[in-house]
Order: sequence, then C-alpha cells, then structure tokens
Amino acid sequence: MNECQGCNTCRFKSCPDLTTFKTIKTKKNMNDNTAKLLEQLAAKFGTTTEYLWGVLLRQAPINSTINLIQITLVMLFGCFLYKTHKRLMKKDGKGDYAETYYEKYEAGAVIPMVIGAIVFAIFFLASFFCISDVINGYFNPEYWALDKILSSFSDKN
Repeated sequence: MNECQGCNTCRFKSCPDLTTFKTIKTKKNMNDNTAKLLEQLAAKFGTTTEYLWGVLLRQAPINSTINLIQITLVMLFGCFLYKTHKRLMKKDGKGDYAETYYEKYEAGAVIPMVIGAIVFAIFFLASFFCISDVINGYFNPEYWALDKILSSFSDKN
C-alpha cells in the first residue's frame, strides 16, 4: 500500500516526483507531443516516464551549478583582462611624453588584448543568455525540465 506508483525514488504513495509529473502532465500547457516525447525517451531508456521526470528534476540544479561556474570563470577572465589593460596603460617613466606599455610593446601587447577582448565579449554574451537557466534550475526545476523536453522535441523537427 505504501509503494511508490512508478517513480522508483521513494516508497510512498504521495511521491513528490510523481505528483509533480502528474500535475504537469494534466495541465493544458503541456501538449500531447511533449508527453509522447517523454514516453518515447522513457521507453528508449527502459524506464518509466515518472522516473525520467524525477531524473530531470534532479538534474536541474546540477546543470545550473555548471552554468554558474562557467559564468564565474568568464567574469574572472574579464577582471584579469581589465587589470592587464590597466597595467599596460601605465606610463613607463615620468613626464608628459612618457609612453605607455602599449606604445612600448606595440603589436606584442595590442594584438593579444584585442583577441582577448573579442573572446571575452563572445563568452560574456553566451553566459548572459544562460542566466535564465541558472535561475530556473534552482528556483523552478519543473519549468527547466519541461523546457529541456520541449527544446529537444523542437530540435528533432
């Protein structure tokens, strides 16, 4: 009587994973194609849809943590790039006509800084678009899981 109804993660009838899945499955927002896709994935892996849904819910904070680490590394790279730029802008010597290290080293300093700035800009934009995944993974894992299912369905078509 106290057996889980299919999620295989607990032994209680009021399993949160199963209850959440059944609630989302019956909502009008989740179309039949999404439910079919989840059933196809579960059949492919030889498991139930409830178990697969529970796995997706547990994966959400893990994926968010990985994205947060990537965002942090991009920001640290940006700080390093900024400090290097400030260091190269210092004047070498005293007086009004002292040259900066950019002028002193010319292409040896300018080209790597330009390349580094371009790489930082690309990674910054990519990490900026991952912020919603981080927030949803921690605070709304059901939406994150549903979004992943829908995005994998739209990628196949």
